[in-house]
Amino acid sequence: MNHFFESKGIIHQTTCIEIPEQNGIVEQKHQHLLNVTRALLFHSNLPPSFWNFAIMHVVHLINCIPTPFLQNVSPFQKLYDKPCDISTLRVFGCLCYINTLQAHRKKLDPRANPCIYLGFKPNTKGYLIFNLHTRNIEVSRNVVFYEDHFPYTNSDQNTTSFTHSFPSPTTTNYFLHESTPTLDTPVINSSPSSHSPAFSSDIVTSPPVLRRSTRMRQAPTYLHDFHVNLASTAPTSSPDILSDTSMLACSPSSTPMDYFVRLSASSGEPLVDPSAYRRLVGRLVYLTHTRPDITHVVQHLSQFVVKPTSAHHQAVIRVLCYLKHAPGYGIFLAVDSPLQLKAFSDSNWAGCVDSRRFITGFCIYLGNSLISWRSKKQPTVSRSSSEVEYRALASTSCELQWLIYLLDDHCIQFTRPTLFFCDN
Repeated sequence: MNHFFESKGIIHQTTCIEIPEQNGIVEQKHQHLLNVTRALLFHSNLPPSFWNFAIMHVVHLINCIPTPFLQNVSPFQKLYDKPCDISTLRVFGCLCYINTLQAHRKKLDPRANPCIYLGFKPNTKGYLIFNLHTRNIEVSRNVVFYEDHFPYTNSDQNTTSFTHSFPSPTTTNYFLHESTPTLDTPVINSSPSSHSPAFSSDIVTSPPVLRRSTRMRQAPTYLHDFHVNLASTAPTSSPDILSDTSMLACSPSSTPMDYFVRLSASSGEPLVDPSAYRRLVGRLVYLTHTRPDITHVVQHLSQFVVKPTSAHHQAVIRVLCYLKHAPGYGIFLAVDSPLQLKAFSDSNWAGCVDSRRFITGFCIYLGNSLISWRSKKQPTVSRSSSEVEYRALASTSCELQWLIYLLDDHCIQFTRPTLFFCDN
């Protein structure tokens, strides 16, 4: 940023920590906004939950008022070289009525609902109001204002009607003139106006309350150990796992799994205490971030954490023996690798014995360095091996396209085409 400031002739100055008096102009403007916002809320007796609408209205008012700092012209006129139209300004928090929608409205239904005026909605020819009948934030242009009545002022009294002894209302059928820019920033989108066939004239004296679920949220019981122990065991490494499981003296294995044995949910006898299996699989999941050679077997074993059996436990022990055989395996990122992507894709039709779904896997290299890999069971059942191959190619192509976009954001351009290898 310093080079950018110097190129534009900007002197970047900073202030000390916890010394707001050094930001004189900023602090004064901030105090100005808060003072006027408090004045609007106190005058209309609105609760603090409407503060965002009040400060939006304050910004609009300040931008329309002439100031001596700009030779007695308003910020709006200084920016757009024309005076601001103040004929549409209304008293914040006053009572108003909006016309109900004609859709689904019967003959004896009310034609208007009591509301509270909350300001303007920028770039929209309508007023922003809070409907006391539906408790929604709405935008409407057909509004009748009673600027000397405030629904929240006498909230402790029994005010049951607004239809008697009112002065002549101010009816507006127009809003800001065409293409009039505003300087305030919108912070809330309008909700669609709704209508209820039964009209209630009582004033709602409480701000809108967001509906929140009271249902207890917690992880499933069978995944309790799996969720709790992940954070406490990561980051992890092969020697740490072997030491914690007392497998440092185990016999090494040259492969992470027995590829001639197809595990299923019914293989073996259920474990008496499955928590140890879940904790171990959870640590192996983290280890796959640096050991892509065990990605497939860990993905396969993680499917049985609900009801692990003795066969699944023996398969996990086989993975630990493999880690003992090759504890130093990892990802080597070469410095002199050519800037060319190479992808290898493969699939296993009906690889899952329980669901008959296929498993796809791919690995992508940047030159000679492995940068992306995945082994995943797909959510659908394919009818043929050809369909499986095409789905695996499509999944790998999506990953390749994302990597190209990612590297392009880092200003890395490829001069060679991407190589795609498929085991068909």
